[in-house]
Amino acid sequence: MDNVDEVSIRSHKIYKAGGLLKKYLDDPETKKRPQAEQNFLREQLNTPWRLSFSIITENPAPALYKMLDVITGESYMLISPGIMGLFKKKQPTNVLVQSYRF
Repeated sequence: MDNVDEVSIRSHKIYKAGGLLKKYLDDPETKKRPQAEQNFLREQLNTPWRLSFSIITENPAPALYKMLDVITGESYMLISPGIMGLFKKKQPTNVLVQSYRF
């Protein structure tokens, strides 16, 4: 597993619905962080992150992708300059995507 995968998986454990974020917000060390950082973390409780294994099904505009989650079958749109960079190197078909659920 490379570092990017590890960061994605650890982030998912924290920011997913019912994840570790609430526990971290109650930690005394987190309460020492700047208020803006604490506010950002609280906002994430209302918008859980989702980690999905998806296929790019369309690329209607630069950095805009229609994705299909191969686990749930859900289609969604993703804006990602990072994926656009992958296209410059090669044509990816399977992408591990960490995204917000709306």
